[in-house]
Amino acid sequence: GSVRCVQETDIIPAMEKKKGEKGKDSEGKKYTSVDEVWNPKKSASEEKSESVKKEWYDKSVEYWSGAQRDASGMVQGWDAVLGPDVKFSSQIVEKYIKSGRLKTGSAIDCGGGVGRVCKEVLTNYFDHVDIVDQAATLIDAAQKSISSPKMRNFYVAGLQKFEFQEKYDCIWVQWALMHLTNDDAVEFLSNCKKHLNEKGLIFLKENEKEKGFLVDKMDSSISRSEAMHAEIISKAGFKVCEVLIPVSYTHLRAHETLRYLVCRLLLEKKKH
Repeated sequence: GSVRCVQETDIIPAMEKKKGEKGKDSEGKKYTSVDEVWNPKKSASEEKSESVKKEWYDKSVEYWSGAQRDASGMVQGWDAVLGPDVKFSSQIVEKYIKSGRLKTGSAIDCGGGVGRVCKEVLTNYFDHVDIVDQAATLIDAAQKSISSPKMRNFYVAGLQKFEFQEKYDCIWVQWALMHLTNDDAVEFLSNCKKHLNEKGLIFLKENEKEKGFLVDKMDSSISRSEAMHAEIISKAGFKVCEVLIPVSYTHLRAHETLRYLVCRLLLEKKKH
């Protein structure tokens, strides 16, 4: 895959490009800005906006609670991605461990579903592994399918409400930030920052559009542009230390072509 390192200063122009980004949803509705997704009318009351957000999260829980409880269900039938994804993730983790950049004490998979990443990747490298997901049915499946003694805690919670109980060397977030509103995505990553050990890393893997955004009404998810991700990451107090694009698989969960899975490694910004 192609790899490029991103310095903190690169985020600023990306943030500027974000202004005026438009989007659409899977039902064909168009949006002039991402704010319209969760705040349909600027004049809408705070109570109305909260109602829209509650519906957003309720629909996501409903969808994933009814999903097929195995790896195929977690990638919505895109089974061809499973092998390459595990290989790619393992290579990234190994690279950072071998360089001494990543410690191997503990990791948590946020939005981990049935524990696919925990089972195939994280338990191979970390002494203690936790998992959190919004769907109790998926966490139950994870408990039954992962036999590794390295598994420690199984939490049921939406990431917008999750309260970390531990600190971690690695926080894994894959196809999960896409289920959070922009504000909650910033809040969640800010919360992650407080629960990273020194030199800890966040591995953020999300679908990404070249520009604009696409909302999937079926499972309450949003594929964001590079600039939108950059703004969220910067607001949460992180810098991107590496960007990796696995070119071996594209068109994931696609309503259109050319949607790529992009992996970012996020490093906490140190205050001087």
